[in-house]
Amino acid sequence: PKDIGPIDQSKVLGIKWQVSTDEFVFDCAPLLEQQCTTHRSMLSCVSSLFDPIGLIAPVIVRGKLLVQEAAKLKLAWDEQIPNDLEVAWRAWYGELMHMQTLHVPRCIKPISECSLQIHHFSDASEVAFGCCSYLRSVDGHGNVNAHLLISKSRVAPLKKVSVPRLELEAAVLSARVDVMLRAELDLPLETSHFWVDSEWHHIKGSENVADIVSRGRDVSKVDERLWLMGPEFLSMPESRWNLPPEDV
Repeated sequence: PKDIGPIDQSKVLGIKWQVSTDEFVFDCAPLLEQQCTTHRSMLSCVSSLFDPIGLIAPVIVRGKLLVQEAAKLKLAWDEQIPNDLEVAWRAWYGELMHMQTLHVPRCIKPISECSLQIHHFSDASEVAFGCCSYLRSVDGHGNVNAHLLISKSRVAPLKKVSVPRLELEAAVLSARVDVMLRAELDLPLETSHFWVDSEWHHIKGSENVADIVSRGRDVSKVDERLWLMGPEFLSMPESRWNLPPEDV
Protein backbone atom coordinates (compact mmCIF):
# COMPACT_ATOMS: atom_id res chain seq x y z
CA PRO A 1 0.00 0.00 0.00
CA LYS A 2 1.02 3.61 -0.50
CA ASP A 3 2.96 5.12 2.40
CA ILE A 4 1.06 8.18 3.63
CA GLY A 5 3.48 10.82 4.82
CA PRO A 6 2.83 12.96 7.91
CA ILE A 7 2.04 16.07 5.87
CA ASP A 8 -0.24 14.43 3.30
CA GLN A 9 -3.46 16.41 3.15
CA SER A 10 -6.61 16.33 1.12
CA LYS A 11 -9.75 18.46 1.12
CA VAL A 12 -13.21 17.34 2.20
CA LEU A 13 -15.99 19.88 1.64
CA GLY A 14 -13.35 22.60 1.51
CA ILE A 15 -11.83 21.65 4.87
CA LYS A 16 -8.30 20.27 5.04
CA TRP A 17 -8.12 16.61 5.98
CA GLN A 18 -4.87 15.34 7.49
CA VAL A 19 -4.92 11.82 6.06
CA SER A 20 -2.17 10.35 8.25
CA THR A 21 -4.01 11.17 11.50
CA ASP A 22 -7.56 11.22 10.05
CA GLU A 23 -8.18 14.71 11.42
CA PHE A 24 -9.59 17.97 10.08
CA VAL A 25 -7.12 20.86 10.30
CA PHE A 26 -7.38 24.57 9.57
CA ASP A 27 -4.92 26.85 7.82
CA CYS A 28 -5.64 30.58 7.72
CA ALA A 29 -2.22 31.67 6.42
CA PRO A 30 -3.63 32.89 3.06
CA LEU A 31 -6.18 35.06 4.90
CA LEU A 32 -3.50 36.63 7.03
CA GLU A 33 -1.81 38.02 3.93
CA GLN A 34 -4.81 40.29 3.31
CA GLN A 35 -5.19 43.81 4.64
CA CYS A 36 -8.68 43.90 6.18
CA THR A 37 -9.35 47.52 7.09
CA THR A 38 -12.63 48.32 5.28
CA HIS A 39 -16.18 47.08 5.66
CA ARG A 40 -15.88 45.21 2.37
CA SER A 41 -12.59 43.50 3.20
CA MET A 42 -13.81 42.54 6.68
CA LEU A 43 -16.87 40.82 5.21
CA SER A 44 -14.71 39.15 2.56
CA CYS A 45 -12.33 37.81 5.21
CA VAL A 46 -15.08 36.37 7.44
CA SER A 47 -16.87 34.85 4.44
CA SER A 48 -13.63 33.14 3.40
CA LEU A 49 -13.63 31.03 6.57
CA PHE A 50 -15.43 28.01 5.13
CA ASP A 51 -16.87 25.96 7.97
CA PRO A 52 -20.00 24.06 6.84
CA ILE A 53 -20.46 22.02 10.02
CA GLY A 54 -19.47 24.68 12.53
CA LEU A 55 -16.22 23.25 13.85
CA ILE A 56 -14.86 26.78 14.36
CA ALA A 57 -18.19 28.55 14.89
CA PRO A 58 -17.06 30.28 18.14
CA VAL A 59 -14.26 31.97 16.21
CA ILE A 60 -16.32 32.93 13.16
CA VAL A 61 -19.14 34.48 15.19
CA ARG A 62 -16.62 36.88 16.75
CA GLY A 63 -15.66 38.05 13.27
CA LYS A 64 -19.32 38.36 12.24
CA LEU A 65 -20.03 40.54 15.27
CA LEU A 66 -17.23 42.91 14.26
CA VAL A 67 -18.61 43.08 10.72
CA GLN A 68 -22.00 43.90 12.23
CA GLU A 69 -20.38 46.74 14.22
CA ALA A 70 -19.15 48.18 10.93
CA ALA A 71 -22.68 47.89 9.53
CA LYS A 72 -24.09 49.77 12.54
CA LEU A 73 -21.75 52.66 11.73
CA LYS A 74 -23.23 52.75 8.21
CA LEU A 75 -19.78 52.81 6.67
CA ALA A 76 -19.36 52.79 2.92
CA TRP A 77 -18.02 49.48 1.63
CA ASP A 78 -14.53 50.85 0.94
CA GLU A 79 -14.37 53.34 3.78
CA GLN A 80 -11.59 52.97 6.36
CA ILE A 81 -12.99 51.60 9.62
CA PRO A 82 -12.58 53.69 12.83
CA ASN A 83 -9.47 53.13 14.94
CA ASP A 84 -11.22 51.45 17.90
CA LEU A 85 -12.95 48.97 15.61
CA GLU A 86 -9.71 48.31 13.74
CA VAL A 87 -7.93 47.51 17.02
CA ALA A 88 -10.63 44.94 17.86
CA TRP A 89 -10.52 43.56 14.31
CA ARG A 90 -6.72 43.22 14.33
CA ALA A 91 -6.89 41.39 17.66
CA TRP A 92 -9.41 38.88 16.26
CA TYR A 93 -7.53 38.69 12.95
CA GLY A 94 -4.26 37.85 14.72
CA GLU A 95 -5.97 35.07 16.66
CA LEU A 96 -6.63 33.17 13.42
CA MET A 97 -3.05 31.88 13.43
CA HIS A 98 -3.94 29.77 16.47
CA MET A 99 -6.41 27.75 14.39
CA GLN A 100 -3.46 25.85 12.96
CA THR A 101 -3.19 24.08 16.32
CA LEU A 102 -6.80 22.86 16.22
CA HIS A 103 -7.13 19.22 15.09
CA VAL A 104 -10.60 17.68 14.96
CA PRO A 105 -11.05 13.88 14.62
CA ARG A 106 -12.92 13.14 11.38
CA CYS A 107 -14.41 9.77 12.30
CA ILE A 108 -16.99 9.80 15.09
CA LYS A 109 -18.72 6.49 14.24
CA PRO A 110 -18.12 3.85 16.95
CA ILE A 111 -16.24 0.73 15.86
CA SER A 112 -18.24 -1.65 18.06
CA GLU A 113 -21.98 -1.85 18.64
CA CYS A 114 -23.09 1.00 20.89
CA SER A 115 -26.08 2.78 22.30
CA LEU A 116 -26.21 6.15 20.51
CA GLN A 117 -27.80 9.41 21.63
CA ILE A 118 -27.70 12.97 20.32
CA HIS A 119 -27.30 15.81 22.81
CA HIS A 120 -28.14 19.34 21.71
CA PHE A 121 -27.07 22.43 23.66
CA SER A 122 -28.54 25.84 22.84
CA ASP A 123 -28.00 29.30 24.26
CA ALA A 124 -28.28 33.00 23.47
CA SER A 125 -26.75 36.31 24.49
CA GLU A 126 -27.64 39.88 23.57
CA VAL A 127 -25.46 39.66 20.47
CA ALA A 128 -25.82 36.12 19.09
CA PHE A 129 -27.44 32.71 19.56
CA GLY A 130 -26.62 29.18 18.53
CA CYS A 131 -26.55 25.48 19.24
CA CYS A 132 -24.06 22.61 19.18
CA SER A 133 -24.80 18.90 18.94
CA TYR A 134 -22.87 15.89 20.20
CA LEU A 135 -23.03 12.17 19.51
CA ARG A 136 -22.84 10.20 22.76
CA SER A 137 -22.01 6.48 22.52
CA VAL A 138 -22.01 3.80 25.22
CA ASP A 139 -20.57 0.39 24.38
CA GLY A 140 -21.39 -2.97 25.97
CA HIS A 141 -18.72 -2.45 28.63
CA GLY A 142 -20.08 0.89 29.73
CA ASN A 143 -17.37 2.94 28.04
CA VAL A 144 -18.71 6.35 27.08
CA ASN A 145 -17.54 8.72 24.34
CA ALA A 146 -18.93 12.03 23.10
CA HIS A 147 -17.96 13.97 19.96
CA LEU A 148 -19.07 17.22 18.36
CA LEU A 149 -21.25 16.59 15.32
CA ILE A 150 -22.25 20.07 14.23
CA SER A 151 -22.80 23.58 15.52
CA LYS A 152 -24.75 26.57 14.26
CA SER A 153 -24.41 30.23 15.22
CA ARG A 154 -26.44 33.29 14.27
CA VAL A 155 -25.74 36.96 14.94
CA ALA A 156 -28.67 38.73 16.62
CA PRO A 157 -30.60 41.18 14.40
CA LEU A 158 -29.62 44.85 14.42
CA LYS A 159 -33.10 45.59 15.73
CA LYS A 160 -33.10 44.92 19.48
CA VAL A 161 -34.52 41.49 20.43
CA SER A 162 -34.86 40.21 24.00
CA VAL A 163 -32.55 37.45 25.20
CA PRO A 164 -35.50 35.11 26.05
CA ARG A 165 -36.71 35.47 22.45
CA LEU A 166 -33.22 34.67 21.16
CA GLU A 167 -33.04 31.67 23.51
CA LEU A 168 -36.27 30.43 21.93
CA GLU A 169 -34.72 30.93 18.47
CA ALA A 170 -31.71 28.89 19.59
CA ALA A 171 -33.96 26.09 20.89
CA VAL A 172 -35.87 26.00 17.59
CA LEU A 173 -32.54 25.88 15.74
CA SER A 174 -31.40 22.86 17.77
CA ALA A 175 -34.73 21.09 17.08
CA ARG A 176 -34.26 21.63 13.35
CA VAL A 177 -30.69 20.35 13.55
CA ASP A 178 -31.98 17.21 15.28
CA VAL A 179 -34.40 16.53 12.41
CA MET A 180 -31.61 17.05 9.88
CA LEU A 181 -29.14 14.79 11.69
CA ARG A 182 -31.66 11.97 12.05
CA ALA A 183 -32.41 12.15 8.35
CA GLU A 184 -28.77 12.29 7.24
CA LEU A 185 -26.87 10.05 9.68
CA ASP A 186 -26.85 6.36 8.83
CA LEU A 187 -26.73 5.37 12.49
CA PRO A 188 -29.17 3.57 14.85
CA LEU A 189 -29.88 6.67 16.94
CA GLU A 190 -31.93 6.36 20.10
CA THR A 191 -33.05 9.36 22.15
CA SER A 192 -32.28 13.03 21.57
CA HIS A 193 -31.66 15.28 24.57
CA PHE A 194 -32.03 19.06 24.49
CA TRP A 195 -30.13 21.16 27.03
CA VAL A 196 -30.93 24.84 27.60
CA ASP A 197 -30.74 27.39 30.41
CA SER A 198 -34.49 27.52 30.94
CA GLU A 199 -36.51 24.64 29.43
CA TRP A 200 -36.30 20.97 28.45
CA HIS A 201 -33.24 19.61 30.30
CA HIS A 202 -32.03 22.53 32.39
CA ILE A 203 -28.30 23.18 32.50
CA LYS A 204 -26.43 25.90 34.35
CA GLY A 205 -25.29 28.72 32.10
CA SER A 206 -21.71 28.17 33.27
CA GLU A 207 -21.88 24.54 32.06
CA ASN A 208 -23.70 25.16 28.78
CA VAL A 209 -21.19 24.64 25.97
CA ALA A 210 -23.48 26.55 23.60
CA ASP A 211 -22.47 29.70 25.48
CA ILE A 212 -19.31 29.55 23.34
CA VAL A 213 -21.26 29.97 20.09
CA SER A 214 -23.68 32.56 21.50
CA ARG A 215 -20.89 34.90 22.57
CA GLY A 216 -17.91 33.88 20.45
CA ARG A 217 -14.46 33.03 21.72
CA ASP A 218 -10.87 33.73 20.69
CA VAL A 219 -9.15 30.65 19.28
CA SER A 220 -6.56 30.63 22.06
CA LYS A 221 -9.32 30.72 24.69
CA VAL A 222 -11.45 27.86 23.35
CA ASP A 223 -11.37 24.87 25.72
CA GLU A 224 -10.66 22.25 23.06
CA ARG A 225 -11.75 19.31 25.21
CA LEU A 226 -15.04 20.99 26.17
CA TRP A 227 -15.80 22.14 22.62
CA LEU A 228 -15.02 18.89 20.81
CA MET A 229 -16.33 16.42 23.42
CA GLY A 230 -18.99 18.39 25.27
CA PRO A 231 -19.52 18.89 29.01
CA GLU A 232 -17.85 16.37 31.29
CA PHE A 233 -21.15 14.81 32.38
CA LEU A 234 -21.75 13.46 28.86
CA SER A 235 -18.94 10.99 29.54
CA MET A 236 -20.64 9.80 32.73
CA PRO A 237 -23.44 7.28 33.25
CA GLU A 238 -26.91 8.88 33.05
CA SER A 239 -27.41 8.19 36.78
CA ARG A 240 -24.73 10.82 37.49
CA TRP A 241 -26.21 13.63 35.35
CA ASN A 242 -27.85 15.24 38.41
CA LEU A 243 -31.00 16.24 36.52
CA PRO A 244 -33.64 18.25 38.39
CA PRO A 245 -36.61 16.02 39.45
CA GLU A 246 -38.87 17.38 36.67
CA ASP A 247 -36.25 16.40 34.04
CA VAL A 248 -35.84 12.80 35.16
